[in-house]
Amino acid sequence: MGVILIIGTVIVYIVELTMRILVKLNKKIIDIKTNNSSYLYIITGVVVLIIILPDLFYTYFVYGLYYAGYSDPPLFWDQLFLSFGLHFLIDPSTKGEHILKDMLSNHLGQGILTVHMIFIRIIDITVLGAVSSLFIQKVGKRIN
Repeated sequence: MGVILIIGTVIVYIVELTMRILVKLNKKIIDIKTNNSSYLYIITGVVVLIIILPDLFYTYFVYGLYYAGYSDPPLFWDQLFLSFGLHFLIDPSTKGEHILKDMLSNHLGQGILTVHMIFIRIIDITVLGAVSSLFIQKVGKRIN
């Protein structure tokens, strides 16, 4: 029960932080009076970075800690590809299948994968909501 509360608190904090970053970035960009193409590039870059960061975090820290006791842990790139595969629903490679089978063989690995999937879906929904809000604001200003 305590782990669920900690994970929920971290997820709420990450969602709030993501929203604040996007809102502050939007205000700063509007204050600079940039043209539409530079605005689009900056927002796209930030969105891509926010979407990729959870996968890098999980690959480096969480999967790294999970495999810390193993004598022959999988390569970082194989873990990263598996992490992106879980995020974007891509079939894992043969090495990714081995990592996945290993993690699904015990409760800790199952919990890590479940939290990873929930975490990235919440980040994706938050970013999608923030970007659509920015888009609606831009369209609303043009209509009025």
